[in-house]
Amino acid sequence: MLFRSIDEIDPDAVFIDVVGIGAGVVDRLAQLGYDVTAVNGALKALEDAKYFNRRMEMWAEMRLWLQRGGMIEEMESSTDKPSLAEQLVAPEYGFDAKARIQLESKDDMKARNIPSPDVADALSMTFFEPVAPRRRETAVDKLLARQFAAAASTSHMAH
Repeated sequence: MLFRSIDEIDPDAVFIDVVGIGAGVVDRLAQLGYDVTAVNGALKALEDAKYFNRRMEMWAEMRLWLQRGGMIEEMESSTDKPSLAEQLVAPEYGFDAKARIQLESKDDMKARNIPSPDVADALSMTFFEPVAPRRRETAVDKLLARQFAAAASTSHMAH
């Protein structure tokens, strides 16, 4: 189940496609107390003069991250699923009437007999909004806390 994966991985953020069945998933996870972000690629882009929609904007952010050295593990390829690398280069792009860059729709890809880039889309959704790493207690933090507690219990002020 998804919440078990969230518990095991303990990510800094969870992004879920809210379109279709994802809306129910977002609602259920929120009921269970998980902090999740609903993603809708059809939303207006933050840089509306440059990008057709948020999906294109997320793909552009993902591309920039990869160009700057972002690293991801390649998923196992199978006969019915293209590799992540293949998915990342599968969609074509063009420009709309306002000269905004637009990523090819999944319907247009299907018409070209190209499978939906589901894993690449999922990766792009992690660029929906910036994520600041949460501060996690380190071994040094725990050691300092124990030393502080021990020192406080033996100090003259504690008696």
